[in-house]
Amino acid sequence: MQSQLKELQSQHAHCTQDLTTKDELLCQLTQSSEEQATQWQKEEMALKHMQAKLEQQHVVLTKEVQDLKETLEFADQENQVAHLELGQVECQLKTTLEVLRERSLQCEDLKDTVENLRIKLASTVAENQEKDLEKTRQYSQELRGLTEHLQSLTLFLQTNLKEKAEPETLLQSTACAPAQEDPPPTNSTFLGSIPTVMADKEPESAPVSLLGSDKSAFTRVASVASLQPTETPSIEKSLAEMNAMTVELQSLCSLLQESKEEAVRTSQRKICDLQARLQAQEEQHQEAQKAKEADIEKLNQALCLRYKNEKELQEVIQQQNEKILEQIDKSGELISLREEVTQLTRLLRRAETETKVLQETLASQLDPNCQPMATNWIQEKVWLSQEVDKLRVMFLEMKNEKAKLTVKFQSHRNILEENLRRSDKELKKLDDIVQHIYETLLSIPEVVRGCKELQRLLEYLS
Repeated sequence: MQSQLKELQSQHAHCTQDLTTKDELLCQLTQSSEEQATQWQKEEMALKHMQAKLEQQHVVLTKEVQDLKETLEFADQENQVAHLELGQVECQLKTTLEVLRERSLQCEDLKDTVENLRIKLASTVAENQEKDLEKTRQYSQELRGLTEHLQSLTLFLQTNLKEKAEPETLLQSTACAPAQEDPPPTNSTFLGSIPTVMADKEPESAPVSLLGSDKSAFTRVASVASLQPTETPSIEKSLAEMNAMTVELQSLCSLLQESKEEAVRTSQRKICDLQARLQAQEEQHQEAQKAKEADIEKLNQALCLRYKNEKELQEVIQQQNEKILEQIDKSGELISLREEVTQLTRLLRRAETETKVLQETLASQLDPNCQPMATNWIQEKVWLSQEVDKLRVMFLEMKNEKAKLTVKFQSHRNILEENLRRSDKELKKLDDIVQHIYETLLSIPEVVRGCKELQRLLEYLS
């Protein structure tokens, strides 16, 4: 029992060590998550800084004025091509989002299946522990029975040793016997009687065979003194007979001692065999338990990786949604600002043209040699100059819109390429996780045979 307690204590220490290692792994994971959070904050600050720079550049670009280079028709065609390309990009983005949603649903299904598998593994581990406890109890009961049997054997031998104190009665009965009486029992008969008595004996119910009983080697011999003439033996002859009887008794005692030692040796051998069997079974149980713990640890690692990948995928999707919303908000604000700027520039240019035409008319009126101008011609000149300014402004607006659309298209294209690369990376990670789960299920065929859900999952993965 002490050895079993020591083994249980060692197993408990081993379990505590495993728990400490798992706690250390959890601490490392938390540290890595904090480092990732800091990196994300730094990236957000860098993005904000870049956004401020872009806004400044946008303000500078809105203030600059460029010359006329291309026609309005070419600008319209470029605008249509850009719109078509944006529509195609939006369709691709929708398809990628649908694929990501399907992958997330598959990940949730796998998560549920893995949780069920973990519950079943815990139940199987508990059942195995209960079976092992029952086996240890049975072995302890067998050892108790063997110890009780050994105690009964020792009591039997002690009673035999106590019965050795009765040789005087035997000597008195044999002293009056003549020389023709039967010879004493040999050693072989005595050795044959001992195992039969030990086999037939029970610790409580069976009676102990005494020296004078029928089953003992010291059977009483009927006296035949009446058939022979009465002779008075001499003192020397009686002493010799007594010496012979004492020698015989000593030999019988030595044989009894040897039989006792032989029985003790056999019992010790049985105990050693049982201890060896118990130790072998305990070693097998420990090996099986270690294998199960290794499988559980592999499954836990796979679950941690899958959870981490799901979290990263959700964060990427959230970032994409936030970027899209920010771009939509910025585009709306920019459109409103552009409209206000265009209106103000139109009014300013209209006023400038009017003032320019009026100054020219005033200068011509002040010149005495010049003829007076008609008001209709002045109004037509103002209208023509306004139309020219309008066309110039429209061309500049179309040019700026084209440049912005190209920049926006390039940025959208870069974002979509980055999102596609990340989604491919996440899909590759998910495929690796599925492959790892498939390999772990193949490495534990006995557990898979005992569970139908594991078999279905294995068929689905294969």
